[in-house]
Formats: sequence, structure tokens, C-alpha cells
Amino acid sequence: MKEPGSVTSLDLIRKIYPRANPAEQSVNLLYDIIRQKLDLKPEQILHADSICCDEVNTLQYPAAASEMIGAFKMGGLSGYPFAGLAALNTAAQHIPEHGAMLISYGPHIGVNHKGVAGELRRTGQCGDSICCGAVISSLQKIKEKLTISDLNPEDNYQINRVQQILLKSENRLMTADNPIIEATAVMYEAIDEKIQDLISKSELGVRHVFIAGMILINGDFDQGAYYQYKRLEHLDTLNNTRVSWLEEFNSKAE
Repeated sequence: MKEPGSVTSLDLIRKIYPRANPAEQSVNLLYDIIRQKLDLKPEQILHADSICCDEVNTLQYPAAASEMIGAFKMGGLSGYPFAGLAALNTAAQHIPEHGAMLISYGPHIGVNHKGVAGELRRTGQCGDSICCGAVISSLQKIKEKLTISDLNPEDNYQINRVQQILLKSENRLMTADNPIIEATAVMYEAIDEKIQDLISKSELGVRHVFIAGMILINGDFDQGAYYQYKRLEHLDTLNNTRVSWLEEFNSKAE
């Protein structure tokens, strides 16, 4: 099992993701801002997320997030919103009266107690395993000179979509100092772009929408998860305005 006294510390996480905070703290800080600005309680918020279906994300799901309604699941492998526009529109129909919606999304990456990106110690295992498996296995395929014509989406649609996304950035990935960290960044950009597209086409039917794009960092099994928000916005659909809360969030988190 895990070595005695070994810890996936916040300091190790922040060597890779300088603005990361424990997931529980991140959610609570977001609640504080929402209460301060709009006087909304967590139980008034429908939460739709697009994160990877890896069981570690369920095991490390912060308890604070369970105060909201949901989460309505939009994501598949690597957190890409495979459920699409139909899912977002359906989730919007579940928002309580006089409530709001939080859309959170992003890829995940393991960082173990030694600070190694792309690895973590899972529950009940004696050694480390890869995380995110979809991203890392896709990277390996690219190294093996995979091409778009090699893909067969009918047999394995989600992993093939991840491979397509990463293959478009092949040169960027293969020249990066750490291809796993870079591939996680590429996936974030693809997920963020798709989420924004879905929001623009959706029928949300609610005034207040909170948009939270992040890198989700999984520590070892006994350490929990960390979030580094890259986008944190309030969308007011009545006035058709977006305001970034990211700077305010980061100042509160320091």
C-alpha cells in the first residue's frame, strides 16, 4: 500500500498548477461569492458538470458540491461534453423556481505524492496508475504515428474523439516539456470551446448561469481533489452580460 507518511501536498500540486486549491475549498469559496452577489443558496442551484467518468472523480467529489441539485452529467472520457446540446437543454429544465444553474467542466490529471503528473495511487492498489487514462493512452497512440484514418469512431467513439482532438495538436504535444500536462491543457481548450458553443445554442430559460471551467487535479486516494479554475463567470441572460469572477475568486483563495 501507500508509503507511510507520504502526502500529495498542495505545495506539490502548485508546482504544476499555481492557482490550485482543494476542491472543497474551491466550491465553498464559489458559494461565498454567489451568496454575496446574488443571495442564492446552494440548494437553489442546478449543477451540470462535464468531467471525466473515471471513478476517481466520483470518489473525490467534494461534499460541498452535493448541497446543489445534481450533478446532471454531461461529460464522458476526459470530460468532453459528449451528451451535447440535448443534455444541456434538459438540465436547464430541472432548475428550481427562482433558481440558477452552475455549469462546471474540464479535464482531469493525476498528481501523486511524489509530484509526478499523470499518476496517482488509487484505492486498494499497491502501485500508481495513470490518470487521465484516455489522454495518456491517446498520447501513446500519437507517438506511435496514429493518423485520423486509423480511427474508427463507430467502435469506440469517445476515445477516438479524444484522439482526434489531441492529434490536431501533435506538434505542440510532442515538443512540450511535459506532454501529459500539455495534453491536459489541449483538452481543456477543446472542452471550453465546446461548452461555450453549447451555451450559445441552448435554451437555458434561467437568468443566472455560473460558468466554471477548470483543471481537475486528482491526488492519491487519501488526499482528494484540487481545482484550478481557468474560467469563472456569471452569465446574466436577461441583460445578456458576462462578468468574470476569476480575479475575485483567486484573491479570496490566497
